[in-house]
Amino acid sequence: MFQFDLEKIAPPLSLTLGLLLAGCAGDTKPPDSGNFDDEASAGANDSGLPLPIDVGVGELDPGECIAGEKNGEDGAAWGYVHQCGGVWWGRIGFTFEGTGLDLYVPSADGWAHFGQGHEDYLESKVMACCGPHDPQLPLADQPTYAENCMLDLRQQVCMSISAGLESAIESGDIPKLKETVDLQNWIADNTTACMKGLEDTNDSPTGLKAKWEIPPAGTPWDESDFDIQDVYVEVILANLSDLYRPPAIEGAPICDSLNWNRDHLFERGLPPSGPGIDAVLESGAGMMLGPVIDPESGTPLQLGTTFASLDTSCTGLDCSRLSLSADASTNTWSLDELRLIPEPRLTAEVAGQTIVVEQSRIELYGDAKGQLGMAGGVSEYRLAAGDAQFVVRAEVAGEMVMLFAHSSTDLVAVSDSAGGWELQPFELVYTDAQGDAWTMTVSATQWL
Repeated sequence: MFQFDLEKIAPPLSLTLGLLLAGCAGDTKPPDSGNFDDEASAGANDSGLPLPIDVGVGELDPGECIAGEKNGEDGAAWGYVHQCGGVWWGRIGFTFEGTGLDLYVPSADGWAHFGQGHEDYLESKVMACCGPHDPQLPLADQPTYAENCMLDLRQQVCMSISAGLESAIESGDIPKLKETVDLQNWIADNTTACMKGLEDTNDSPTGLKAKWEIPPAGTPWDESDFDIQDVYVEVILANLSDLYRPPAIEGAPICDSLNWNRDHLFERGLPPSGPGIDAVLESGAGMMLGPVIDPESGTPLQLGTTFASLDTSCTGLDCSRLSLSADASTNTWSLDELRLIPEPRLTAEVAGQTIVVEQSRIELYGDAKGQLGMAGGVSEYRLAAGDAQFVVRAEVAGEMVMLFAHSSTDLVAVSDSAGGWELQPFELVYTDAQGDAWTMTVSATQWL
């Protein structure tokens, strides 16, 4: 959290969810994924010497990696997704009205672990896109792979810091002023410059320490009356420790660039420190209601959906999921994960046009802390309205959309006699830059 008195600047702003529209004037932006130039994509061989830029088409050989797409007349180059493991800690800093401020990601309290044992392989936050590696050698002895991991780490750091700043603005942790939105938009639009600006001051192929002091020329804060100045992005700590892919090569998905995992970002907040409960959705549905877009009909935009669940025969990461942990000694609990996956393809008719929403996900951003109590003789886990922040991701008209939302009603979980869980109905709301509200009402959901 930013370390300054918000009340001296502006009252906290309470914002919440949207599904279809993004990029309106006055809105924060999801980060772009940036570009890898040819030199950065080439990697290095095991002696540390640069590889030729043209690695050939088809499957990459052992020791070869790519960062950006390599397409030619004879085909494309592709490799296997390798999960990189390690830790990192970073921040964005600037001065606001002369006061120095910091926003740490994932938290001011410490760093984030990533890799095997900390996340599912198919949700790798840092990856390498390479030919098969040697699992018997340490990562430090395979510099091609370490360099590729580090390139992806730079990308994920820059995108995660942009998303973290967006989250802080939309949650009201910092005020939604023109200056803060302009700063966030510029960071979101300049992932490539951020990746290049984080020049390594650590000689180790598995370590990164860097600070990008952003030149003001061409930025919104290159104005004498702009309240934000001296903006920088810093990687305080980053170390790579290991590399993983499934033993059977057919179990590893293929990749043609380091953009395969671009939406698996680091979130603000730390993971739970104690034991928890994991559950899969048994059944559930929701309704999204938007503003009146077609004045002639006067009908608000509506989209109903069934969430991926055991009832829909979902499998693995395609299922909606719930994780929570509790500390009975303090009567507190933590909602650590809530992922709702709508139907694969949603359509709506708006002013005679069909809007198609694909690959949508509604996910808790970070974690949310609540209170334990009793109701009707059973334990009740309650989060107050506004205390849970969500990120909504979807593909609309071929463009990826990422928006932040909050719970606008209390979110209550209760356990049932069969050992399962119920989330009582709750609502998410987002108000766009035009003042129009978008809401999603989630019906009672059952979890096993």
